[in-house]
Formats: sequence, structure tokens, C-alpha cells
Amino acid sequence: SQTAAISGLRQGITQNYAVYRRYPDFNLTFYSQKDYYTQDVFNAWVDYISPMQIENQVHGGVDGIRSRDNTFRNMKYPRTYKCEIEITSFSSDFLMPKSRLSTEREVDKRTPYFITYYMKNAFPSNIIAAPLAYGNAELIKTTVSFKYDYFTINRGARNSDDDRVIKQKARNYISPF
Repeated sequence: SQTAAISGLRQGITQNYAVYRRYPDFNLTFYSQKDYYTQDVFNAWVDYISPMQIENQVHGGVDGIRSRDNTFRNMKYPRTYKCEIEITSFSSDFLMPKSRLSTEREVDKRTPYFITYYMKNAFPSNIIAAPLAYGNAELIKTTVSFKYDYFTINRGARNSDDDRVIKQKARNYISPF
């Protein structure tokens, strides 16, 4: 959170206090498909936010706009381009304690711990595409920076393993599906 200070209010002591919370941008990196669809989606989103227009308010194609001097941009209203983004991270601890040393293909699994971030009113602010270069074959990545108003968190914890087994058995008795 952001802080501010008051100096000398209480006998020369500087007092710090919280003002507001800062929400820094977040970056997501995507592996691009061979047809660059991932980049196209985010580029279209950014173009929707700030479309290039010609003098008669008609949206022009990229080739027609590039050479014209009379193009301008009209920004869209934020409610039309902002959305909620949900990001969930799972723990990698999903094997039951006795299954970790097993070499069998069928091992007991359990629900992992997870944390979900809900980014409110998010939109892309910058697209960082992989540099165009010919060389060693490697996956093409696209990193997108997002701005947002605030976020909330939902933490999920698994039930104890015994409770999970009991609930699963109860479900099997209730429904044959």
C-alpha cells in the first residue's frame, strides 16, 4: 500500500500512515500458435479500445490508413472493453502420500490447494511479441501487460483425504453415475 507521512504533529515524531493500495500491472505470457492467433486476439482487443478511423468516421483497413494523414483515434468507453480476468494457480502436491513412491500407472490423486485471483476491469495495455528472427527453432511467446482496477483472492484448500474418500463413497451409493 502507498503511505504518507506527517512530520512534527506529535512532539517532533514523524508518523507514517497508509493512504491507498497500489495495484501494479500484471503480465501474462502465452505460447503462440503457428498461425499467430494468440497475438491476433490481443491486437484486436487493443485496436477495439482505440480504433484508427478515417475522416468520415469509417474504420479503415491497415493498408489504407498507414499512408493517410487524416486518420484519428476515438477511444471506446471503458465499460465496453474492460473485463474480469480469473487466474488460478494450483499446487503441484496432488498425489496421495502413499502414492508418491508407487510405480503403478493408477495412483490415488487428491484435489490440490489452489489460489484464484479475480482481476476486476482488466484490459491489455501493452503487447510484447517475440522478436522476429530466424535461427534456432524455439516456441514463439507473446507477453501481454494488463492494467486493472483492483483484485480479489479466493483460496481453496482440499478437505482432509479421509473426508474426500468418505464423500466419494457416499456419492457412489447415492448415484450409480
